[in-house]
Amino acid sequence: MLLESHFPRTLHEDLLLAVGIHNELPEGISVLQKKSYGRNPEFRARVLRAYGYACSVCGFSVRLGNTPVGLEAAHIRWHQAGGPDIEGNGMALCSLHHKLFDRGAFTLDSSFRVIVSDDVNGVGAEQVLWAYHQKNLNIPRQEKLYHYLDYVDWHVREVFHGN
Repeated sequence: MLLESHFPRTLHEDLLLAVGIHNELPEGISVLQKKSYGRNPEFRARVLRAYGYACSVCGFSVRLGNTPVGLEAAHIRWHQAGGPDIEGNGMALCSLHHKLFDRGAFTLDSSFRVIVSDDVNGVGAEQVLWAYHQKNLNIPRQEKLYHYLDYVDWHVREVFHGN
């Protein structure tokens, strides 16, 4: 209940493992495979379509047939924090950038540029995040689908690990 109420699903498994709860789930079932917690099932489809089925940071767009693989619809203001299931609160991110965004490794500025936390380091950090620092996010063509700055401001204040 705490996870569902306060954290995005991309962090559930990490948080459970961090507090030593790893044998509580039925074998072979991931927290991420559980129910969608009252989310609008159309949110993912609408967000991925708005972004041309590609990660808004790196452009990742692998498909198996016609089905995107490893591409997710991320909430800017987490659903658990009152973020609505609307395109203005969403962006298409590959699985890796989604998890990094939800952990606060990067955020956006008011011009929709990627801002990387000074705390980001390690093998792969240059290619995965620093290469995109202060670069424009790939945004939808339709201006009405742009991110609402209130949600971006929330992410900067509440999630981002930086100034």
